[in-house]
Amino acid sequence: MFNKELIEQNPHLKPVDEENPWRDHLRLGSSNMKKELKRAFPNIKFSVRSQSYSMGCNIRVDWLLGPTTREVNAIINKYQYCHFDGMVDMEEYVRSDWTDTFGGAKYVHGERREYDYKDITDKTNGWWDETIHGKVGRALCEKQKVAYVGHNTTQVYGSNEPDYMTLSRHVSRLLSETSFGPGETFVRLESGEDGYYIVTG
Repeated sequence: MFNKELIEQNPHLKPVDEENPWRDHLRLGSSNMKKELKRAFPNIKFSVRSQSYSMGCNIRVDWLLGPTTREVNAIINKYQYCHFDGMVDMEEYVRSDWTDTFGGAKYVHGERREYDYKDITDKTNGWWDETIHGKVGRALCEKQKVAYVGHNTTQVYGSNEPDYMTLSRHVSRLLSETSFGPGETFVRLESGEDGYYIVTG
């Protein structure tokens, strides 16, 4: 439902036309999402693209490093008004005051990139060796005193660790938990109460 209280609380966002809310619903949802992301994460570049098609529409967001996927999802997921239930193979429309007031899309997707593919010279193995993945992976192996043999290095945390838990999985988890400020990158690994964490700078 169109919510005037939300409008008062978010004067930086543009509401939909109360008389004809679906006219610019997707466009306004995309525009308002950009404003929120810029406000929450200044100096981080986000690509926000909207697309309409038969029986639906979507908004796609991607960015390089910067905030975590969880941090960004807290903002962009408010603009989605449909969910797909794979158990029953059905779409479920979930209206909210937010999308009714500020627009949105049937589906919203966010993807955080951890490197820029165009900067890689070795298109086969460079995604690991030439990027932040390889730097974190080597640092983790050094901390664990394990011989580094690339992204498929196994038993990083001991011989009892299953072979499917490769170094790339551990690195992906560490990166997914780390928020990077504008222009920041990996500096080193440190030990904490819950294990290793990435220091940025």
